[in-house]
Amino acid sequence: MTKPESNVIDDIMHLAGGAMGLVSEMRQSIHSDIKERVEQTASNLDLVPRADFERLELLVQTQQKDIDTLKARMSKTKKKTQEKEKS
Repeated sequence: MTKPESNVIDDIMHLAGGAMGLVSEMRQSIHSDIKERVEQTASNLDLVPRADFERLELLVQTQQKDIDTLKARMSKTKKKTQEKEKS
């Protein structure tokens, strides 16, 4: 009776292999669906791409430095003007 038992075990192994394949396909499908939904949601939120954000952040930092430099120059000029007015 080892033959029928062997056939049963082979059948079970075949079914288990098929189930594993199905689970793997379901996992990939779920992963793909979730990724698509996240991308869709991000698109609907009108988010800024990271590269654009970093580029703008650098621009703002550069402009802030320029503003600080101009403020310092204005302050020096104001002091010089006040000193001339006192003289």
